Amino acid sequence: MRDANEALRLASLRSALINYNVSPFLLSEIENQDMSETFKTITSPSENTLLHIAAAGSIHDHENMATTLARKYPFLITMQNSKRDTPLHVAARAGMLQTAKILVDCAKRSGMTSSSQIDVKGLMEMKNVRGNTALHEALNALLDAKKDKNKQKEERVTLLVSLARSLVSEDPNASYLKNVDCKSPLYLAVESKNEDILKYILEALPVNDDCATKLEGKSPVKVAIELQKLGLLKMMHDKQPALLLIQDEQMNTPMHWAASVDHLEGVRFLYEINPDSVLQRNEEGFYPFHLASANGRVRVMGEFFEKENMPPPTELLNTKGQNILHVAAKKGKSDTVRRILKASNIDTLINEMDDDGNTPLHLAALYGRHLAAAILVWDGRANQDIINFHGQTAYSIAKQKSAEINPEFFGNDDDADQLRVDNYKTTDKNMKDSGSKPNAYNM
Repeated sequence: MRDANEALRLASLRSALINYNVSPFLLSEIENQDMSETFKTITSPSENTLLHIAAAGSIHDHENMATTLARKYPFLITMQNSKRDTPLHVAARAGMLQTAKILVDCAKRSGMTSSSQIDVKGLMEMKNVRGNTALHEALNALLDAKKDKNKQKEERVTLLVSLARSLVSEDPNASYLKNVDCKSPLYLAVESKNEDILKYILEALPVNDDCATKLEGKSPVKVAIELQKLGLLKMMHDKQPALLLIQDEQMNTPMHWAASVDHLEGVRFLYEINPDSVLQRNEEGFYPFHLASANGRVRVMGEFFEKENMPPPTELLNTKGQNILHVAAKKGKSDTVRRILKASNIDTLINEMDDDGNTPLHLAALYGRHLAAAILVWDGRANQDIINFHGQTAYSIAKQKSAEINPEFFGNDDDADQLRVDNYKTTDKNMKDSGSKPNAYNM
């Protein structure tokens, strides 16, 4: 009789794991028999336990089932499936707020119902194959919900925020942990653009916490700047100001990031709280002014030109001895080149040589930035006869580059070669006489 019951129990459990249907017989066995060894060995093909399936809300009366299983068999709370998800991961991903609370509560009570107490902090920080904690999963679900066009979108968003808050309250430190994408829950909270959950996380952390040491992965400040969410940036400064001191691997600061993405309000705010932020260099020696120039951020450049405490651009050189006009010409940012040329007291930038003896015009020619080169020539202040430390003028560089592309055009015809020299050196005059604007074909 015992063997028959055991066989029926196993068959019922296997059916429940595959068909998500718990028979009355299996329910009775779970409540009245010790199925510990059975639950440890019998799982679904993807190694889900019955508690995983209940946590996902996949079976009838899933909350009561989760309560029964977690209380009587607490070891199931920390069992992981083939993707290393615990039932808490599954509940968080599915937005099962009450089930998540049941699992955490049963984990806390585990010492009263079994010989070993579950470490709740350890449970909160368990990671799946994607490096996600349960809090990661809740916030990823929140991001997905905000993209959803379903009518119940707001209801689900509210539920997921409540779920995330519940998980944060159990272990605020989990907010610092990165996943395989180098994103922490703190980063995801900013990425979700949800002020409520971000504020809750920031306030759950100790006041003036050592964020720079504890935070793993990408900076949440950087994503706030990239999204141009000034409110989120200010919130982090107000609640955890140390977050704004974190740099990336290239030693870029928040001011570098703001300058790079043309976040004008962010630039103004960061300057207000720390005027010296414009004087910090990254590992390549780039000041924020350089990155604004290299990325064509004309509005931010205008802001920098107007700052009273900003050193003159002639003082701002990167590790290659390049000024802001060098990097604009090198990157082919024609609007930036125009903006710099319109500024006052920048004449020395135009013919300044970098550590290789290259002027901005040399770099425009070297990197094939024809429009930027034409603008510099048309301006009239660029000396086209300057020779760099490799014995080259801007024209000789342009000629060499063109020959590499079309050797037949640059043959040994002296008359044709002289014609090209004359055409290059009279670009300024021709453009001014015609009243035309520079374009890619003037070089």
